[in-house]
This record gives sequence, C-alpha cells and structure tokens, in this order.
Amino acid sequence: GSPVVSGSVGSTSSNGTQVQIVENDNPAATGITLGGYISTTDGRVLVNGPVTLASDLAIDTSINDSGNGAPINFSSTIDASDAGKQSLSLNAGPENAVTLNGAVGDGTPLGKVSITGGCANCQDSYVTGLYLDGDITTKNGTISIDAPTMVENSVTIATVGDSGTGADIVFSAKALVQADPANNESPPPNFAANAGVGAITIGAPLGLFDSLGAVTLTGDRVNLGADIYATGNNVIIQGPTATATQLVLFGGTNGNGNFDPQINTSCD
Repeated sequence: GSPVVSGSVGSTSSNGTQVQIVENDNPAATGITLGGYISTTDGRVLVNGPVTLASDLAIDTSINDSGNGAPINFSSTIDASDAGKQSLSLNAGPENAVTLNGAVGDGTPLGKVSITGGCANCQDSYVTGLYLDGDITTKNGTISIDAPTMVENSVTIATVGDSGTGADIVFSAKALVQADPANNESPPPNFAANAGVGAITIGAPLGLFDSLGAVTLTGDRVNLGADIYATGNNVIIQGPTATATQLVLFGGTNGNGNFDPQINTSCD
C-alpha cells in the first residue's frame, strides 16, 4: 500500500537525525498520506511522492537548541483530503530552506499554510528560504511566508475558496521574492497573489535581485511595504493600496534602464 504517517514523529535527543518518507513503488500505491507533527534536531525531512493530508501537518527541523534547522523537501504535490480542512506548517529554521517541487493545494485546496526558512534578516540575493515550483492554494485559509523565496516558474498564491471569499496573504519583511537566476527562463516567471476579500501584505521587495515577469496583486486591501521590479512591463494592483514609504514600481527590464511601466490600480 501507500505510506501513511498520522501522529507525531520526533527526534529530540540527537542532532542531524533525518526523516525520509518515500512513496511505495508498488503500482497500486496512490501516494503518501501525512498528518500530525514531524520534528527533528537539525535533521533533514525528505518526502518523495505526492502527498495527501489526512489531518493538519506541521514539520519543524529547528527544535535543537541552536535553532539552525535543516532542509525540508517535498518532491511532488501536496493536497488536502477535504477542501479547506487540513493545514500545513513548515519550519526549516533560520539557516535552511523549504523546497516545494510541486503545487500545493492545486488538486484540493488546503486550510492555512505557513512557511518559515532562510536567514533572520535577509537582504542577500543568494540566501533562499523557500524554493517554489508551483502554486499555493487554500480555501479561505491564510497564507504566511516568512522566507526569502526563489520562484522557479510562474506561480499564483491564492486564498479564494468561492466567489466573495478569501483570506490574508502575508509576505514578511524577510520574504523577498525573485526569479531563480539558474533557470535562465525568458521571459522570467510571473508572480500573482489573490487574497479575494482578504488583504495582501508585501513586506520585502519583489524581484529586487532577479526580476520577475508580470506581477499581479489582488485583494480587498494591498499593503505595499517594499519595491516591485517586473520585466513583464506589467505591475497590476487590484484593490485599495496602502504604502508605508515611497516605493519603486518598476515595470521595465531590471538593470538596463528600460523603463516602460504599465501600472494599473483598481478599487473594484
């Protein structure tokens, strides 16, 4: 059958203990079912195969006294078993990254999603706390990203369950979002966030070191606390917008002075 983890898996006594969960290679296997709490003392957590959440899942690799953490890696998709009912919390500590190689909630949307990784106060273009290679979708559950984020391909972060619903989306002050320079994708990946009736908070620059393509932010309120750099000649902000400081919305090509912005704001 398929691997099932429901409950707590913990390592609190020895450093560097690794947890690896692998999909059964039996043709009848249907992926991995997870739920509960998985913790390590600076030991990696590797999940190889598509995941369905049977209950809320929390993974924390930073419980050691050092709090440095260790990588958390999902090789494939993550879905809820009941739309909007199961939540996901991932904490790789201040010196390591979460890698999501598949969409989260694309098949069946999750409840709340919280991701923590990377440095404590990031302004370095090469420090990454979240490698993102797919959309993140919840059904009216908040999404909180507290990690400098590298976008592999175009992604959408969404919390809208049905028409007229939504929940907050928060990118913290260390959650820079930028394209992966190793991909050399042309055009660069687009980035979109849709909070529906919820608010979007951008606490760190988008595309500062490696520009994104088009950037679209949609919410009942958009709180912009940092600059946006987009090479797709499009920065679209749909919703009442509040800014704490004077900001740069750059809709041209980052680095060569081609400034041709098409910046749209709407309170609809």
